[in-house]
Order: sequence, then C-alpha cells, then structure tokens
Amino acid sequence: MIVNVVPVSSSISEFGLVSCFATSRAQGPDGTIFAGTESGLIQSRDYGRSWSPSSPGNAIDRITAVAIGSVSDVDNAGSVVTASQAGLYRMNSQSTDWRQLLSTHIHSVAMFNPTPDEEVLLVATELDGILRSTDGGINWKSATAGLLDSAVLSLAVSPNAASGRMTLAGTISGINLSRNDGKAWRIGAIPFDEVVVQTVAISPHFPLDQCALAGTEEHGLLETSDGGLHWGAVVGFEDKSISAVTFAPAYSLHRIALVGSGSNCYVRFEGEDGWSHLLDAGENIWALHVLDVSGELIVLAGLTSGLATWAIPLAELPTPERTE
Repeated sequence: MIVNVVPVSSSISEFGLVSCFATSRAQGPDGTIFAGTESGLIQSRDYGRSWSPSSPGNAIDRITAVAIGSVSDVDNAGSVVTASQAGLYRMNSQSTDWRQLLSTHIHSVAMFNPTPDEEVLLVATELDGILRSTDGGINWKSATAGLLDSAVLSLAVSPNAASGRMTLAGTISGINLSRNDGKAWRIGAIPFDEVVVQTVAISPHFPLDQCALAGTEEHGLLETSDGGLHWGAVVGFEDKSISAVTFAPAYSLHRIALVGSGSNCYVRFEGEDGWSHLLDAGENIWALHVLDVSGELIVLAGLTSGLATWAIPLAELPTPERTE
C-alpha cells in the first residue's frame, strides 16, 4: 500500500542523537511524549511538533532508555525512569532532580504493574544480565535464571491478560522470554545459531495475536506469532541491520507496525502480508514511536542528529473490519 506521508516538523538537531521514546499515557493520545537524547531527556506536549528539556534539574546525558510510571500507580504517577551508560535514574512528579538507582551500563528499561499495588522494574545491563526491583529501585536482585548471556540489549513487556504477561529480552546471541514478570527466562527458537538482537517490540494486542518483532544486527527482522516460542525471518529484510521496531498504540483503530533500517522506515498495515517502504529519513533511524491523534497517525523518528515527525492521514487508510 502506498500512502501519503506529510512532514510535521523539520529535523530538530539541538539535542543530538535520539535513542528512545515513551508516552506518559499509553491508553490515550493526550499524554506527554518523552525522548532520550545525547544531551538529556526532552519532552513534547504537542505530539512531537516542538520539544524542550524535561526538567530544570540535574541533566542525565547519553540516555539509552526511558520508562514512565503507570497512571494507576498513585504513589509514582508521573514518575520517569531513565537509563544511560552511567546508570539508572528516577524522578517523581513532585521533584525536579534525578535520583540515581544504579551505577552500571544499562541498555533498556521496562516498568510495569502486575497489580495496582505492585511495580516491577527490569533493566537490561551490559555486564550483569537483567536486574529486577519491586520496591521502586531501592533494592535489586539478579533475574538471570535461564539467560545464557550477561549482555542484554533490549526489553519489551506485553499487556497483562488472563493468560499472563510476557516479557522479551534481546541479547547478544538471541531472544529470551519470561512468563513470570521477568523472574526466570527461556530461550526462543530462532532460525540462526546466534544472532545479536538490538531491539524488540510486542504487539499491544498480544493477548489476541501473540505477535512480536525483533530487530537484529546482521540477520534482518524476526517475527513470532506464537507468543515468542518460535521466531522466523521476515522476507525482504535479509542481511539488514534493524535498529528500531514499534507498533501503533493499543487505543489506535489502525494496527500498524514500523521498522527502521538505516535511514529507511518500513510499514505493515493490518491485513497485509508484506511490508512497504514508508519514508527515507535521510540519516540513520535509532528509534520509532507512533501516536494516533486527531485523524492522523503521527510517526516520530529518533535520528543520529536529532528527531523528525511525520503524519499519515487516516482518511487514506482502509477502515479495518474485525470480529473480536
């Protein structure tokens, strides 16, 4: 499918490389968008059209990951956790300064609530596998049971469901999955002996479609449709380096997936078997994020020299027909 992609803003370069995104309200489009950059955490309240530093307090540079506290978590509503090569930091909504929780090189962070009264923090580290905290980051335990690698590059967490929650971890040799909120892991079957998994994303409709994507360093795009147990190589991405994967949010009527490889962004629309080229950002894409706002899908791309925003008019997309 060929769609019209409209630039919303020119590339914003004052903050340097942009490596990650997070939205403060996953269930709707009205939340603040955060982006992790070389020079610190920035935020947008107008769907990526303009950006500013997230707080006047002490800045954390070279951010590698960002996660937002659940709005149902009263004590930590609005809290932000950021990771960098120097450690893990947290700032609650009542504060303007970051509190350091860990001092180790961290690649990725996942924060979720198994119950309204419980919060789990998982961090993917360069040397210590996965660390886990259930008290806001005060105390940590190793969560490496079943992991074969100490270098973990990416994390993703599915929505909760009656069947449980799934967590994915991409490592320097493959993909691991957990069905007990990151306490223990098993290896997913992949079509290669070893593969460096740089990025992972889980469908927001995972309880229904059991779908997830994984981007590798040299072996293209992998996909699962059985909850992470078995993975297959996606045709058309062979030998490509995949640096970003994401899905449209759960509240969006249009279920799309995006993939970043080099400067190119590819899209798959619901009901289509293959992927289509969406846009060329002109430089390497390191992160992708999608919002559904006022009749448009807003696509945010984290680039080597900054970030850029595009819009896909929803009027150009067919209305999906579903039975669930």
